[in-house]
Amino acid sequence: DLLFPAPVRQGSPLYAITFRTRVYVGNTQFSAHLLLTDLPTRVQQVSAGEATSLSQSQSLVAVADLGDASLLDAVTVLPAVLTPNGDGVNDEVTIQATVFVIEGDKRLRVEIFDLSGRRVRDLSAVAARPSGPHRVPWDGRDEGRRLVPPGIYLVRLGIDTDAGKPGTEAVRLVHIAY
Repeated sequence: DLLFPAPVRQGSPLYAITFRTRVYVGNTQFSAHLLLTDLPTRVQQVSAGEATSLSQSQSLVAVADLGDASLLDAVTVLPAVLTPNGDGVNDEVTIQATVFVIEGDKRLRVEIFDLSGRRVRDLSAVAARPSGPHRVPWDGRDEGRRLVPPGIYLVRLGIDTDAGKPGTEAVRLVHIAY
């Protein structure tokens, strides 16, 4: 929310607003609305066009050139050590990742494996619009909801793509101790 000192009814006060955001998909549309705090139900949508000839506005440049960059980025597992003993400290980990330029219903694969390669938990889900940040919790339990034994586990993340582009999988470690 941006708060201005007073509404501009006429005259010369101009406001220039600059904002930054992350764009995860091309052709992203932005919109804005204005309202008075005294009349919160009366909303005015900002429409294209010049508000005044004193300022060049209504321009937007959003460049998303990933080239050979990974479609799956910023993959982390925090904390790195899971201690699911019920004391409220590190009882679960959060698996985080950012997905870029993927549209349509896609499966975000989040799987936990022991070091023998046996999958102990599948946390995968289908996302209608998977581009953007994701956070998936894991409580150290297997598919039968039993706590897994102490040790090192692999967290494998992946996003299914139509073209099978590289850079759509990542593996991280998580340590479990009691």
